[in-house]
Amino acid sequence: GAADAQGQLASAQVQSDEIGARAGEAAALVEVAQHEASDVARRASEAQARIEDLERQARQAEVDTEDLRRQLAEASEEPARKPRIADPEGELETRVASREIALTSVEASWLRRR
Repeated sequence: GAADAQGQLASAQVQSDEIGARAGEAAALVEVAQHEASDVARRASEAQARIEDLERQARQAEVDTEDLRRQLAEASEEPARKPRIADPEGELETRVASREIALTSVEASWLRRR
């Protein structure tokens, strides 16, 4: 009887120690997962901020491009009536083209990130 009870107690203690060790491992895994989740959330927030910045840049590039197109249209309408916007070097045309290229680049970058 007593030896049998002693054996059962020792076996229960071993099982209790094993369960405690597994619980400790599980707690460590939970802590690691929480850190990883926090890191993922931070990176997602940073990515969202970059997307919003790119969207803002794209909108500004569209506004700039439209403004340059309007200036170019005014410059090419009737040079006699609008000498102040003369564009003999084609500078406005070049600026419109470069803005369109920049806009396309920003849009492509934005789409790759989506």
